[in-house]
Amino acid sequence: LVDGDDHNDPVADSVRGMSPDAGFTEQSLMSGFQSAGQNLIMLPFGLAAKTPNLMLGIMGAVTGGQSYGKGRDAGLDPAQAAAFGIQDATAEIVTERFLGAAGFLKNIKAGASAGKLFGYEVFKEVPGEIGATLWQNFNEWANVNPDKSVADFLAEQPEAIVQTVIATIVGGSVQIGAVKGAEK
Repeated sequence: LVDGDDHNDPVADSVRGMSPDAGFTEQSLMSGFQSAGQNLIMLPFGLAAKTPNLMLGIMGAVTGGQSYGKGRDAGLDPAQAAAFGIQDATAEIVTERFLGAAGFLKNIKAGASAGKLFGYEVFKEVPGEIGATLWQNFNEWANVNPDKSVADFLAEQPEAIVQTVIATIVGGSVQIGAVKGAEK
């Protein structure tokens, strides 16, 4: 589902509730809560529609817009930033379609138990989010940080994966709780 940011903008971090001195674990947890909030706002669009396409389109637009802004902040011209945004939107839509929100939505519509939804989070959503993280991190490296060495890029990925796993489980658990609470 929609990930948190790199926390490089102190004003944006403050608005999102991220403390400027937040450590790794706090950043990971907050990223999960932020993701849950974004996804719970989009979930009704998916529940109301016959297909997940509207929800996926919104998720892609949000991600693409964030990446466009990141690209512009990094000095990319509008066309380059738009290409970067489209690349990240594509990564978001593809991974959410095949290993993420679309399956979660299908399970909710089928009346899946909280346990089944959590199993989906662990066995489908987590790998999908890891894939999205690596894909989007590669896009950022190629578009925004092309001077960074391959070794530096690769060295950053294990921490990014761990943060993604924590954020995905936290975000997914919040979403499951909200969905099951709303069903009662």
